[in-house]
Amino acid sequence: MKNFFQTFKRNFSLLHFFLIDVSPFFLSAFIAGAITSSIFGGVAFGFGVILILEVLLTRSCQKGEAIQLSQRKEDFWNACKEFGIVDRSALNSPEKQQRLKLLASKYHFDHLSADELLQMVLEKSSEKEQKAQEEEQKAIELCKAKEQATFQKLTQYACLHGAEKPITMLNDIANSLKKSVQGERVIATKKESDGAIMAGVASGIGGVVPAMMSFSNTERVNQEIRQHNEAAKAINAMTAQIVGETHARAREYQKAAEQVSLKLIAELPPKKLFRLLTFQNTTITVSKTGSIVISTEVTADDKFTIFDHVPAFIDGSVKAEIFDGEQKIGETTMVFPAFGTIFYYLKEKRYDDGFLSISGIKKDSQKPVKLEGICLFCGQHGHKYTVKFAPGDLWAMER
Repeated sequence: MKNFFQTFKRNFSLLHFFLIDVSPFFLSAFIAGAITSSIFGGVAFGFGVILILEVLLTRSCQKGEAIQLSQRKEDFWNACKEFGIVDRSALNSPEKQQRLKLLASKYHFDHLSADELLQMVLEKSSEKEQKAQEEEQKAIELCKAKEQATFQKLTQYACLHGAEKPITMLNDIANSLKKSVQGERVIATKKESDGAIMAGVASGIGGVVPAMMSFSNTERVNQEIRQHNEAAKAINAMTAQIVGETHARAREYQKAAEQVSLKLIAELPPKKLFRLLTFQNTTITVSKTGSIVISTEVTADDKFTIFDHVPAFIDGSVKAEIFDGEQKIGETTMVFPAFGTIFYYLKEKRYDDGFLSISGIKKDSQKPVKLEGICLFCGQHGHKYTVKFAPGDLWAMER
């Protein structure tokens, strides 16, 4: 027995015990557990996926059924409206009662009573009316916003006096023109590939057939690049022409603004200047928001002078007073264009070769200028109003 324990002690090793005897058992247990958990995990995952798909499918079916039901209600309501079944008075008509039953059968609502069918019609009518009111309100709010923007545009120069007004107007036109082409960009051209080099590389890698295919593909790509470059050059040339012409127009307005800065100004009584104005072709329109828009054409005495001999024109603004009968309900400011009572335009001509010739800003004192004004939300749509013009901030300037 003693020899047995000595032999066991001599041969026993703790490391050997764990590596040889114990570790295989734990390793086997770990692998078996992993395989078992994987199987059960996979099954659980599969059931989870199936459950999610079933839920999604159910929701999709429910959504589809809801859409179909909504469409059937819509079609049923339209049909009832077509036959005059719009309220409970339809129950007093045998004809409409029978028509209601026929329509209910057609659109699969025959399980509902006549009262329930009419209730559905009334609910749908109420829904339609509410939606129409909401859309109308949105349209009115949008119209108000546009009218406010128009008011700001028409009156933005009303606070300017003398040469400052036309100079600001003309420079703003020039800046607006230049700004309109600021976003124009040149389209970049592409570089073609060398087919021989690409074919040589392909030949070195795979042989003659790949080389021929590579050469053919490169030629096709190069053809597309050439087409792109031709289109890009044409578009770039057109863009450059448009940008150049727009800047040329802007320079004409800037030049006119510089010339105005040297013009003489006479501060005469506005009432005296107003008596020299003639108004014609006046129109008054009332929007659905109640805003009153006034448009008129104005001419002035062509022989008007300042400082006894200097030809001049009248500039500034006039007031448009709006009346409902004898009662004044509002007024608006109507600002003259950059050269006041003198009609002006940019004279330009395009020749057959596409060349544009701009010969500056031309003036025509015989042609009337158009004035516009808007009085925000001061009236009622569909109502008739009258307008009287009165002097505003007026002055005279050398022509």
